[in-house]
Amino acid sequence: MGDGESSKKRRRKRSRKSSAAAAAAAEDTANAAAGSDNEDATATQQKDEEDRQDVDVAPTPDANADDDGGAVAIKKEDDADGDDGDEDDAKESKKRKRKRNRKKKSSGSGDAEGAHDDNNAAPADSDAAKLASTEHTVFIEGLPFTSSEDEVRSFFAEHGCNDVLQLRLPTWQDSGRLRGFGHVVFASTETRARALSDAVNGRNLGGRYVTVKEANAPRAGTTAGAGLGGGG
Repeated sequence: MGDGESSKKRRRKRSRKSSAAAAAAAEDTANAAAGSDNEDATATQQKDEEDRQDVDVAPTPDANADDDGGAVAIKKEDDADGDDGDEDDAKESKKRKRKRNRKKKSSGSGDAEGAHDDNNAAPADSDAAKLASTEHTVFIEGLPFTSSEDEVRSFFAEHGCNDVLQLRLPTWQDSGRLRGFGHVVFASTETRARALSDAVNGRNLGGRYVTVKEANAPRAGTTAGAGLGGGG
């Protein structure tokens, strides 16, 4: 009887120990699971926190970079505008130079033309003065009525008077024939002097002897050319 009870007690004791061990094991398992869940939760929470931090510190557009980029773009535009401006200035400068050159050429041409006109005007003025001067003019008479101006001019040329400027030989209105007298103007006083000499004076023209005299000063109220009278 005693052995049987002792055996039961031992079995119950082992049973209780087994139950306690099982309970302890179960509790450890539960605690381990809970710890794993807590770790997972903590890891998840940390990851979420890191994600939030990543979001918070995500790079934002750099305003300074934009400003720098804008400044660079503006500078490039300004440089481009400056280049265009330089090209425009160069073109305008070339245009002004061409314009000045044209003006110089035109002015030079005008000066040359003016000088040419002056040169032409000088002889004209000189000839006009000679035409009105008794120092270049002679009076002639005794011309054949049938002679012409060309024949009178040739008469003086044949006798060494080649620079006749003008012949003023009156004609009859009805017939147009020479009236036998007139005036001859020479370019030089030397030729005039020769015409007054015996080299010409008294020479024969068309069967008549031509008389050459000094011309008188113009009469009052007459023009210089028309008023030159014959010698006395």
